[in-house]
Amino acid sequence: MSKLVDSISDPAIPTLAAVLDPAALVKQLRMCEAPRRQWDLSQGVRVIVLKWKRASRCTFEIALKNASGWEEKLIGKVYAEDRIDIYQTMEELQQAGFGSEQEFGIPCPIAFIAPLRLLLYEKVPGTRARTLIVGPSGTESVNAVERCARWLAHFQAEAPRRDWKNGFWIRASPSCHSPTKQRISPNN
Repeated sequence: MSKLVDSISDPAIPTLAAVLDPAALVKQLRMCEAPRRQWDLSQGVRVIVLKWKRASRCTFEIALKNASGWEEKLIGKVYAEDRIDIYQTMEELQQAGFGSEQEFGIPCPIAFIAPLRLLLYEKVPGTRARTLIVGPSGTESVNAVERCARWLAHFQAEAPRRDWKNGFWIRASPSCHSPTKQRISPNN
């Protein structure tokens, strides 16, 4: 479901052209100190747009080589606004037991490149649940719906909590009785 973009101009996303330009993206990835990643950027990268929501965000796949010579695929999302909060939330979920290797996990966040407003995370192999659910009905569809329901129930029970109180986000995980406070804009 990838698509080529004739015009990569979106005034609301000023960094879109830079992240969709493989040469410019390689330059930024070289400066990125992504933990646990060793990319071989000498052969460049391949960028394929997956979904573009004008004036908001663009999601794309990045294919590159890692240090051992294998092709690695990442998902990139470039935003119209600074959305480091998404990266931070993904990190919190990873630390709360929702790692990519867990039964109820999320993709591993790799980096947030602030100058580009670019979130990078691992591409998870497999079929999207939405494809299975809206596809032909049958056992696969029922199994996908049940698995999504189990994931959501686990998320409701185990994910870190956030409440807005007196200008502070209150973060408290179910296993922590003393929440920490951090001032964050209510618009995030």
